[in-house]
Amino acid sequence: MTDWIEWNGGECPVEDNYRRVSVRFRDDHDDPAETWTAAAGTWDWEHHYGGGDIVAYRLVDAPGASTGSALSQQVGGNHYKGAAIQPVEFCVKNKMESLESNIVKRAFRHDKPTGKGREDVEKIIHEAQLLLELKYGVAA
Repeated sequence: MTDWIEWNGGECPVEDNYRRVSVRFRDDHDDPAETWTAAAGTWDWEHHYGGGDIVAYRLVDAPGASTGSALSQQVGGNHYKGAAIQPVEFCVKNKMESLESNIVKRAFRHDKPTGKGREDVEKIIHEAQLLLELKYGVAA
């Protein structure tokens, strides 16, 4: 982890909004150990001169760096990294099968800059038709 960087407000200083950062808020001055970690794009970096202003930040993971968790990395884009819970986590924890998992993954990413837009939505429809046919015996 890098050292803390003082922050006086402005636009997000982190080039990749999906990159994780820890922040300290003005309210937390009594407890310097109090930090919050999330994707850089999650935070309001402007100063409004209240307790919720970020006064310091540090980078948690560098792009491409191994942080010990495969969930902190993504090959071919960054549309999952900034999620509160990644689609793969949701699908595994809910014991979803392949078609259901694909639908969740595509629904999450279709409108992201690195998603595939209409193609993702058309694949969702096709996978739902396959699900009806293979699981319920209903030809779509």
